Amino acid sequence: MGINGRNVAAYLGSFGGWYMSDEMYDFFEVARKLDKSTFLLILTQRNKEVVASRIKELGFDDRDVFVEGVEPNEVPRYLVAADYAVSFILPCYSKRGSSPTKVAEYLACGLPVVSNRGIGDIDELIEADSVGALLERFDDSSYELALQQIESLISDPGHRERCVASALERFDLVKVGGPRYREIYRKLLTRS
Repeated sequence: MGINGRNVAAYLGSFGGWYMSDEMYDFFEVARKLDKSTFLLILTQRNKEVVASRIKELGFDDRDVFVEGVEPNEVPRYLVAADYAVSFILPCYSKRGSSPTKVAEYLACGLPVVSNRGIGDIDELIEADSVGALLERFDDSSYELALQQIESLISDPGHRERCVASALERFDLVKVGGPRYREIYRKLLTRS
């Protein structure tokens, strides 16, 4: 992909709906202004041409971006090539109780995450485990601050291991998910 020595930002998933496309495009534009070597790794199944066209409007050319749909089992192979990943989700009432799968996937691949606040337990996760940056607002100064925080994180040689450890501690289905569900079901059954 021609990414050696470049700052690689990744995004996995759909654009539009809950996923704040315009804000992500704005973030990518700020990343590009701060570091002309920024490379975008976009893994999406839908509207690839629309996404690629919009990104080119921001000043990225074909050598600066990879927009493609890949098989689910290939996703980790691509993500590990990135330096960090983004997850911007519409902060609304229903999303306070959700936990984006993509964040667990990013962390499991050793990637710190840039996310907005107010989505499930993301705020606590990123702050407590030092595995990313949280946006206060969707504006250029917030994007610049988040990018500075990410740059600081990725300069730490242990950041990838910390991200993986966070994913295993919080999202492992065998050690975490299964026991939590069993406990919920046990409590529900003892109430009736």
